[in-house]
Amino acid sequence: SLIIDTDSLEFAESVEEILEECIPIVNYMLTQAEIEQIKKINEDVNFINDYIQFFLVSSTKSCIEYSKPEDSLTYVAINYPAIVELSVLYLRDSLTSRSISENGNGSIKSISSSGRSVTFMSAYEIGASGIPESIKSRLPKPKAKVRVW
Repeated sequence: SLIIDTDSLEFAESVEEILEECIPIVNYMLTQAEIEQIKKINEDVNFINDYIQFFLVSSTKSCIEYSKPEDSLTYVAINYPAIVELSVLYLRDSLTSRSISENGNGSIKSISSSGRSVTFMSAYEIGASGIPESIKSRLPKPKAKVRVW
């Protein structure tokens, strides 16, 4: 389903746990062609999840960087739909640049021969395009620091 059970979010102990719950949602949002494109990089079933997880982490970092919340865990639990949407955008950007680039490896820097070790672009390179306004408008604005004279 596209909705995460909020009870499980309430008891999540880490941002990673919440992002793991988001993997199936991102997977569901991808087209069959996009999934095939990811499979071309590496056939392993776990690789698709790792690939999605990578973009979820990148988009989470971008959103946290933008909103600067006091509590990351609560922030991610509440704003996961926007984070998921941003991760899909980042992932699609990556697949697009991958199909455009000559070596065919847009966001992936290197893969070992067995496919066990994958080096991705840094989150900075991925999120270089920033957060589109459509998603920013759904995230909490950063709290302004009030200066006391």
